[in-house]
Amino acid sequence: MSASPVSRGVASSRLLCALSLLLCAAGPGLPAASPSSPATGTKSDPNAHDFAAVHLVIETFAIDGKGTRLVDTDEADLLLGSAGVLEKQIQLAGRGLSRRKETVRLKARVTPLPPPPGAACSVQLDLEARTGTASAAGRDGSSPPETESATLTLRPGEERLVEAYASAITEARVALKVRCRPAVTEASGEEATHLVSLNVTIERSAEGEPTELLRQQVLTATLGRSASTETSSHHALPDGTEGERRYRSEELEVTLSPILVVAGRLQIDVRVGGEVGTQSASGESVRHPVEASETFVVAPGEPRLLEFEVLSGGPDEGWGRVRFRVQVTCRF
Repeated sequence: MSASPVSRGVASSRLLCALSLLLCAAGPGLPAASPSSPATGTKSDPNAHDFAAVHLVIETFAIDGKGTRLVDTDEADLLLGSAGVLEKQIQLAGRGLSRRKETVRLKARVTPLPPPPGAACSVQLDLEARTGTASAAGRDGSSPPETESATLTLRPGEERLVEAYASAITEARVALKVRCRPAVTEASGEEATHLVSLNVTIERSAEGEPTELLRQQVLTATLGRSASTETSSHHALPDGTEGERRYRSEELEVTLSPILVVAGRLQIDVRVGGEVGTQSASGESVRHPVEASETFVVAPGEPRLLEFEVLSGGPDEGWGRVRFRVQVTCRF
């Protein structure tokens, strides 16, 4: 957090010593958090890692006139790419004769990111601190929020200390110590037999054609496994330039892969493959491959929709574009 430099003297030296002790407790040779803008458009790829969720432990420390103290410890399992929010209100005590106190309202948005090879986790921290002060005379004050972003990449067993707030008013500081490990490494025990009910509906619509229900089916799969369904349909097209009859063929396969359940929410992969083609009585055909995918995090009974379209090669095929809607509702 950015703040004005604290005044020099014994009090400042004690603060620096307290932070040094925390850094030693966090582990030797820990690099500082690197500033970073919030990630945009980042999507987790569970297939690229042995785990799809991270177990985070965050300890909040205050270093002020009362000494160095642990305020609270928080733990949570978070899916990759899914943010969690930590909020704390901390009262900091000043030093010296002023006996000034300061209340810090800290908000930390924590987002696990896909880690690089060999790392235990990679975490995006977006911090916001709002403060209010009260002097011995009873006057209150407040300041605009201070914000900071940082990305931490931790090795197995490593801890990292991040300064969340530093005050020039009370010479106090707030620091977060972060450690992590994969929340789930493989489906075993109860998870291996955890059945998920998958209600899938496939619809198709095209220009000048009514919407048609292609498939409505209930599938089941255990965590870490997949279930799939296929649909095949044909639609008549205007005759070709030489009067030959034509039709549009549509072949789709929808694969649903429930990955894991964390905090009552399911992470599931939805993938669609197949092709849409133009077939004629003369034997000529034009094929257009279909490939679409999405990863959802859902609550029980919460529907999610994957929409995509396929374009023809031009007006000579007798159709322009076809839209597909795949809706999935999970019970677990």
